[in-house]
Amino acid sequence: MKKGLILLLGTSIIASSALAQEPTQGDISQKVLDLERDIEEFRTEEIEPRYAVEGYYKQLTRLRKDAESHRYDRLSDKIIQLESKARRLKTGPAKTLIQDIERLKRDIINTLEQQAEELFSKEDFTGAKNKFEQSLDFNPFNDDHMNRLGNTYLRLRDKNNAIINFRQAIKESPNIGLYHHNLGYALAWGRPTHATKQQIDEAIQEVYKAIELDPKLDCAYNFLRGLLFDRSGKRVTREIMTLQEKWLDNCPTADGHMRMATSLRESNPVKAITHYKKAVKLAPHYAIGHYNYILTCRDAKRWEDMLEAAKGFEEAAKIHGSGRYNPTGYIGEALYRLGREKEAWPYLKQFENNKSNYRERIWAINLRKKYGFKD
Repeated sequence: MKKGLILLLGTSIIASSALAQEPTQGDISQKVLDLERDIEEFRTEEIEPRYAVEGYYKQLTRLRKDAESHRYDRLSDKIIQLESKARRLKTGPAKTLIQDIERLKRDIINTLEQQAEELFSKEDFTGAKNKFEQSLDFNPFNDDHMNRLGNTYLRLRDKNNAIINFRQAIKESPNIGLYHHNLGYALAWGRPTHATKQQIDEAIQEVYKAIELDPKLDCAYNFLRGLLFDRSGKRVTREIMTLQEKWLDNCPTADGHMRMATSLRESNPVKAITHYKKAVKLAPHYAIGHYNYILTCRDAKRWEDMLEAAKGFEEAAKIHGSGRYNPTGYIGEALYRLGREKEAWPYLKQFENNKSNYRERIWAINLRKKYGFKD
C-alpha cells in the first residue's frame, strides 16, 4: 500500500516538473488539489472500498437527477467515469452499483430515443439528429441508433454524414440487410447529379448484399430494380428479370407484381395482365395499378379483363382519386367493345358533348341514335 502511494506521488511530481519552469501560484494550488484528490481516491478504493461505493452512489444519485431534468451536458462523460471507477472495485456492492449505472444509461438512452422519434415524426430533423447523437454518447456501439441517425442525416440532405453512420452501423452489425440497403440508398442518393458512377456501383453491390442477408426485404428489390434500370439505359435486361423473379419468389407483394407486369407489358401483355391481377388483388385501392392494368388490357384487346380493371379503378378512385382520368369512361368502353351497348350508355352519355374525348363522344352519339335514349 505504501509503495503504491509513493508511486502515485512520484508520478505527480514528475508530471509537475515537466510543466512551465516558473509556475504561477494558481498552478501550484491546483496541482496540490489534484494530488490530494488522487491520493484520497487511491486510499479510498484500496483501503476502504465500502466507503468508495457509498460515495459513488451519492454521485449516481446526482447524475440521475441531472438525467431526470434532461441536463445532458457532459453527463455521458461523468457516467462513464463513474462506471470506470466502480469497475475497479472488487466487492459485492460494487457489482450492484455497476448494474445500477447500466440501468441509468439504458433509461437515458430510451428517453433520448423517444424524444428523437417524436421530433422526427414532427419533421424536426435537426432536433432528432441531436437526440440520436446524444444517445450514442452513452452507447457508442448502438447500431440501431447509428442507422436511424443516418436516416435523419438523409432527411437533412447531408449525404456524407448519412453514409458515415450507415457504414458504422454495418461495422457493428454486418449481417443486417436493412443497413446495407440504407447505405446503398445513401450512396445513390441524388443520382445522377450527386452520385458518381463509383457510388452507384457500390450502391448496387450493397443492395444485392441486403437481399442476400434478408431475402424478404421488399424495399431492397424495388430500389435495386430502379438502379439496374437506370444503369441499363431504361431497358429491361435479363438481370432485371432475374431480380424480379427472385423478388416474387421471396416476397410476392403488390409492388413486386406491379413491377413485373410493367416489365412484361410490351413483350408479353397477356402475362403482364396476370401480374396486374395479382397486384390489384393484393392492393385493391392502388389506383395507378388499376389504371395500368386497364391500358394493358386495351392493348391486348382483353375486354373482359379491361372491364374488371375499370371497375376496380372506379372503386379505388373513390378513395384516392383518379387524377385526370375518368374511370366511368373505361367501363363504358369495355362494355361497348363487348357488345353490351345498352349497359355502356350510362357510362358513355356524359361524353356526348365532350369534344376532347372524341372516341367516347362518337360512341355516345351513335348509341343515342340507335336506341333513341332519352335523358
